[in-house]
Amino acid sequence: MQFSIEFLHDLIDYFGEIGFSIQRIQTDCGSEFYAESLQEEMTAHFIKFRPNPPGKQHLNGKVERTQKTDQEEFYRTLPFSDKNLNIRRSLVDWIEFYNYKRPHSFLGGKTPYERFMEVKDDCPIVPEIAHNWYKSKEKIKTLSWEKFKKQKSEIAKFAEEKMSQMS
Repeated sequence: MQFSIEFLHDLIDYFGEIGFSIQRIQTDCGSEFYAESLQEEMTAHFIKFRPNPPGKQHLNGKVERTQKTDQEEFYRTLPFSDKNLNIRRSLVDWIEFYNYKRPHSFLGGKTPYERFMEVKDDCPIVPEIAHNWYKSKEKIKTLSWEKFKKQKSEIAKFAEEKMSQMS
């Protein structure tokens, strides 16, 4: 869990350097995201936790698309046979390229950073985010065993439906 909290801090620091405050984090329903320590850390930074319901991958469309691009343009190009390969350094370079230099068709040929700079003044700042967070009475979300079993059942049902559509 410590890794997840450290990663959250890295995100907060990274986006904070360019003037962007994280308002919510949307994930799948992995049990790691329900850890109280991680949610307490999100709470300390006024970040809302929004888990996607099982079988609703379309809610994560942008993440799925980004992962596809990462696979096609980054991971498939790595020389894994090279003993001197520094994957962490390569990943940092890729993220820098992806966000600051690579044009995105969805953004009309702009980079994510260029698009952010266009809308930056419309993004809420921490006092406004904190105010909205308190107004929403955000609570830590728990994943009970019964809820977990129900989610597994819904995922299994969804997978069966997809499999039947394929045959």
